[in-house]
Amino acid sequence: MIELAPGAARVDFEASEGDILLLPGPLDLFGLISDLTIDGLELLDMVPSNFGPQQAAVVRAQGTMPSARYRWTRAAIEAEHGWLWHPPDHRLARASAELTRQIGDLRPDSNPWGKEGAAMSHVASSFRYGHGDDRFTDGATAVPALSCGLTRGSCVDIHTYAVAALRSAGIGAAYVAGVFWPDGETVAKDMHCWIVTGEGGGRFWDVSHDIIAGRTPQPDLLARPGRRLPFAIGRGQCFSWRDRAFEISHFALPHLVTTSGAVETASKLTFDADAV
Repeated sequence: MIELAPGAARVDFEASEGDILLLPGPLDLFGLISDLTIDGLELLDMVPSNFGPQQAAVVRAQGTMPSARYRWTRAAIEAEHGWLWHPPDHRLARASAELTRQIGDLRPDSNPWGKEGAAMSHVASSFRYGHGDDRFTDGATAVPALSCGLTRGSCVDIHTYAVAALRSAGIGAAYVAGVFWPDGETVAKDMHCWIVTGEGGGRFWDVSHDIIAGRTPQPDLLARPGRRLPFAIGRGQCFSWRDRAFEISHFALPHLVTTSGAVETASKLTFDADAV
């Protein structure tokens, strides 16, 4: 597996005093172990996810400009990660019957990564990179097949489709929610995602960057060089706190607890070279 480098990030966001928020908790993953420190926030609880050893920090804002700092260091012993390949059933992790048939009909031909590579090439040929207000999964009970023309999609759409497609073919795949800073940049205003595949060691793929670069998908993370750090795994994680249940679509940014659930909060993510 390509190794992710250790690093550190500061996450700044606005809040009102007394707001309750959920933050991604520390995680031991991909040979890195993370820790979390908070500023302008009171830690109320750490609650488990319904997916593996993941957890959320429940915090209360003590001011209007709180921040969280994460630091990823090399783990002395790499954690067992078999849980990655067995997410809870969720409409954003489940392939539709049509997508399952479509992927089953693919032929690896001369693709150097076999059926996995053929599936990735199918994913890349199904999307044009772009952002919009809607997603191709809106209203669907499972990840639908794409077969006519190009569908506009962000990294979220592209990698949700890829994970469902791969898993439908019996290939271990997991969605990684994190942050990416292109070479020469240290500030990001949004999360980024990529995928990890292969239970016997694993490979990282970023098909959205491959599409942007106009190249055939490859498991090397080199289409757009830069730094990346992982916050969480999977789509639709669930957490419970004080008799309330929260579903988080992908967990890389702080989420504000509201009367109707947990809502992602606009954040600035700064690579902290001094803390590495």
